[in-house]
Amino acid sequence: LLLKLDDAIYRQNLIASQESIKTLKSQLSLAQEVLKRQQNLWNQGIGTELQLLTAKNNVETLQSQINSAEEQVKVIQEQLKTTNVYAEVNGVADQVNIRVGEFFQGMFGTQPQIRIVNTSSLKVVTNVPENYVSRVVKGSKVLINVPDANKTFNSTIHFLSAAIDPANRSFLIEAKLPVDASLKPNMVATVGILDYSAPNAISIPVNVVQSDESGKYVFVLDKNGSNLIARRRTIALGQVQGEKVEVKAGLSGGDILIAAGYQGLYDGQEVSIAPKF
Repeated sequence: LLLKLDDAIYRQNLIASQESIKTLKSQLSLAQEVLKRQQNLWNQGIGTELQLLTAKNNVETLQSQINSAEEQVKVIQEQLKTTNVYAEVNGVADQVNIRVGEFFQGMFGTQPQIRIVNTSSLKVVTNVPENYVSRVVKGSKVLINVPDANKTFNSTIHFLSAAIDPANRSFLIEAKLPVDASLKPNMVATVGILDYSAPNAISIPVNVVQSDESGKYVFVLDKNGSNLIARRRTIALGQVQGEKVEVKAGLSGGDILIAAGYQGLYDGQEVSIAPKF
């Protein structure tokens, strides 16, 4: 229970309704007794049918009024419950911007009048560009880095929005975070999403890839006896991540890539490895 709203009017209405029910029940008891006696007289041939019908109608009317009053009491009791403001989650009342005597409506402008913070169930939220919609799915692995906490976490996407935001052409994703005392709500995090996977892939630095009218190529080192020869290899590229690019064809495991001094080389040129100083 966070706070109690003023319920004086509801309590007064409840008392009035309960007293009204007592009065109606007393009147009903009298009307039932009148009906009983009128029925006895009618059975003895005394009185008129109109008197008997009037007595029955009085009983039914009072019973209906009692039922209506009892339903009204239930309504007031439900209204009384709404004067108790409960927290729907466990946590700490981090902000309490409400005082006794002030009007409570939950929000004041854009700020909550009471803010509950629970760090036992945190999640990271981010927007993903629309062009990744077919590659990012529920269950996709994510790597979450929180630089200010100097922490990195592995998680999975547990929620994707069902629609694209027309304002920024992106969709929302959420991934749960483990319980960690160093994490606070509204901290900034970077999220890496595993949207592509290629086991046993060959990757090379992006800057060693050259291109001409025939396509993309690199130079590898080939041994011809005691001589070292530069060989041109035409390659097919895949995905790029950071400074690395996937090579889908043209290179094999064990190839020695020329990663320095490759500019200006030609296929078959003899090369040498410069000594390290």
